[in-house]
Amino acid sequence: MTYLVDCFRYTNGFLKEIGVKYWLDFASLLGLYRDQRIIPWDKDVDFSIMVEDAPRILEHYEKIRKAGYHPMYRSHKEIYPSEEFPFETETGSVEVVKFFISQQNRLHSDMYCHAEQNGKITRMNPSWPCTVFDASFVKDLKKASFYGCDVYIPQRTEEYLCLLYGEDFMEYPKHRVEDMKHFNAIKNVYNSRNV
Repeated sequence: MTYLVDCFRYTNGFLKEIGVKYWLDFASLLGLYRDQRIIPWDKDVDFSIMVEDAPRILEHYEKIRKAGYHPMYRSHKEIYPSEEFPFETETGSVEVVKFFISQQNRLHSDMYCHAEQNGKITRMNPSWPCTVFDASFVKDLKKASFYGCDVYIPQRTEEYLCLLYGEDFMEYPKHRVEDMKHFNAIKNVYNSRNV
């Protein structure tokens, strides 16, 4: 979990520093809203950006690498190291930019790309829920605090989360509650042995 918190802080600070429009999204937004933390079984941190800003992020390839992350992007279901980013030809087809914590594990941050047209926001990856939504959710973003950092989130956050996850988004999935009980039991045994 500590690695994901670090990844959140780095990505949030980086996006703020380069001045792109972004917001916390998907399970990370749900974690902030429901639990005030990253969901314990999550393996990534979710942000959203506008598709035209993807090249601005990847222009900083060396800086991101020096910070210890491995930037990648996905376009048409193919994943590429960002030093191969075809800025001129593929900008509109980028679905997601990723900062991997290492090349050996799957922990990372996602920056999902969106396009705006006629007052609607369209996610570049059509397999995600709620692929088209009203632009008013993200036109004027609001600030929230998450792990000691200011982060941007959609207006009418509860309504937005309902669009993503349904009316019962505040309830934990039953199988995940059982996973957490098992995980906490193992953690307690481990901690009692290492006191």
